[in-house]
Amino acid sequence: MDVDDLKRINDRYGHVIGDIALKEIATLMKKQLRNSDTIARWGGDEFVLLLPNVTLRNALLLLDRVKTAVNQLVIEGIVTVSCSFGVVQMGPESTYSEMLSQADALMYQAKRNGKGRISFTS
Repeated sequence: MDVDDLKRINDRYGHVIGDIALKEIATLMKKQLRNSDTIARWGGDEFVLLLPNVTLRNALLLLDRVKTAVNQLVIEGIVTVSCSFGVVQMGPESTYSEMLSQADALMYQAKRNGKGRISFTS
């Protein structure tokens, strides 16, 4: 998951607002996840979510709820945000490295297709 246009937010409103946006998005996502799920910051404006024992369909439903909730955030009363998602399902031969690479490529596809979207492989 990548926060869309975080650089623009930082440039226009300052890094403090950008940091608040990241924290509020992380808090919002944690509230949507189960105790067995993992969320981790992966670089400046990217997060990785690990959702064990979840079907692709259920993961997409969850992420759609997360995306909708993020779209409703208003940071410090001045700025809205959106996120783009890349989703892959672990297969019997999958490695974490391959999955991260595939999810990253799908996330960038979501950004190219208009941002604030979820791209996935079935």
